[in-house]
Amino acid sequence: MSPCAEIKDLPPAPADRTGWPWTEESPQLPDTMPDGKPWPRISIVTPSYNQGQFIEETIRSVLLQSYPALEYIIIDGGSTDNTVEIIEKYSDRLTYWVSEPDRGQSQAINKGFSHATGDIFGWLNSDDFLLPGALGHVARSFNAGCDAVSGNCYYVDELGQRLRRSIPTEPTVEGFLQRYSNIVDQPSTFWSRSIWEQCGPLSETLHYCMDYHFFLKVAAVAKWTLCPHDISAFRRHDLQKTGTLAQNHCEKPVALDDFGQCGLCTGRWHNALQRAKRWEGWLTYWEARMAIEGRSGIIGLFMAPVYNWRCLLMGRYYDRTVRVFRNRLKAVVRKLVARFSGAGFPSPE
Repeated sequence: MSPCAEIKDLPPAPADRTGWPWTEESPQLPDTMPDGKPWPRISIVTPSYNQGQFIEETIRSVLLQSYPALEYIIIDGGSTDNTVEIIEKYSDRLTYWVSEPDRGQSQAINKGFSHATGDIFGWLNSDDFLLPGALGHVARSFNAGCDAVSGNCYYVDELGQRLRRSIPTEPTVEGFLQRYSNIVDQPSTFWSRSIWEQCGPLSETLHYCMDYHFFLKVAAVAKWTLCPHDISAFRRHDLQKTGTLAQNHCEKPVALDDFGQCGLCTGRWHNALQRAKRWEGWLTYWEARMAIEGRSGIIGLFMAPVYNWRCLLMGRYYDRTVRVFRNRLKAVVRKLVARFSGAGFPSPE
């Protein structure tokens, strides 16, 4: 059965869930692209492990894209919560799925793409979700002639409420090295099969910044286009890897070393790579400290502008620095209010 579905084709949404992708679906696409060509096949892989709280929203956001050439693959790492039960509800719409122990997210994604036959690849984590009409926008961007596409991304909270909108900047090797982090949002980024064959698979020794490592290589060889549309939502919550673990940042020196040795890093990027590696220890320490949930308030408040030292010296990314500082200040205020009002703390027995 085709993964492409309408609301009536899927299991009923929970009674307390409304809106996208529970009671709303994407507008129907025409049978062909505007120039008469068939829609390219898009292969999406969702790696999963114990994300039963969110994965149904992820699955429905893909199946309700109304995209006629969709291939959807879910690789579960042997979840012990209700994840498998949820996947089974939608199994007749999945191209392939399996639940078995694996060696982590990178291996799960690689395993998924080994089953993919599409022209365009992308992965969507089991706590994120696509926005209405996303795949149509992606396909039309590729039809204009490119190797990779990145669109806008909304950051949402645990309940799916929008926190902010992220708009990607031009994805270049220099940009990734200068920012020392992603300049595009992973769930809003797609690439061609040929790029995967050239730059993939993901490094299975990296468990937290494999996307940064992969995108560095893609930027070195791809014609990368920015899509002006909203493509996905990235969820921030207490249990996510990128939101709670400093290892996400501590792995980046390994990713930089590997990029320098992979054969794609030519001499034109040598100086930028060396500058990034020179600062890796200091930056990694403070970025990791700022990423640790619950202990980042005061440290993050004062270290955010220092961490973005290039903003102060070179005038770059000024808006981002102000936004980071403002968000840290808000976090400190919320913690102080909670501390003195007693909110958010358990009452003594």
